[in-house]
Amino acid sequence: MKHQHVKAFVQVADSGSIRAAARALRISQSALTRAMKELEEDMGAELLNRSYRGVSFTDAGKALLGRARMILATIDRARNEVQQISGGAGARVSIGITPVVATTIFPDVYRRFVGAFPEAQMTLKEGFMTEIIPGLLEGALDFGVAIATRDELPPELVFIPLCPTHLLIAGREGHPLAKAKDWGTLSKARWILNLTNGSTGHHLLHWL
Repeated sequence: MKHQHVKAFVQVADSGSIRAAARALRISQSALTRAMKELEEDMGAELLNRSYRGVSFTDAGKALLGRARMILATIDRARNEVQQISGGAGARVSIGITPVVATTIFPDVYRRFVGAFPEAQMTLKEGFMTEIIPGLLEGALDFGVAIATRDELPPELVFIPLCPTHLLIAGREGHPLAKAKDWGTLSKARWILNLTNGSTGHHLLHWL
């Protein structure tokens, strides 16, 4: 399985068609089609369903796609490590952060990181856990920082608690819930929450 074939396969997935992928890779459609055929022969299975509407992935293709992204990420990481050893460019790290983390603790963390490692390159991806977890599993992200619990994460990921989380509920003076002392009282109220996995609303619903 050639590296260029794997790269082309992932590009087809990201572009949605052979034509768009060939344009992104700056090669001819016939060359890309030939590369996909060679990859299928190498894998011993059909990976793409081809039609006049474009391409879609077979079950085998879907299974390979996640692994293919991991392969490319591993190669990129290996190249980065070799460059560091040989005195090339500084280290690169990709971190996924949730919106709450991005606007609270992370600005200070970022400043300290840059101060301690001025040669390093940090790439940030802001999103919810539904985006960060796949990025970690596929190797596109090195780390994720979020409000989360161990049971929310796949067993393949390492979970390291960094700090306790303190949340408060602010309300107008005189509101019936202003003097609430426990979650039981709050759970009786009506809430409008963002229930995206990893959001504050998602955690609040769990606690309520």
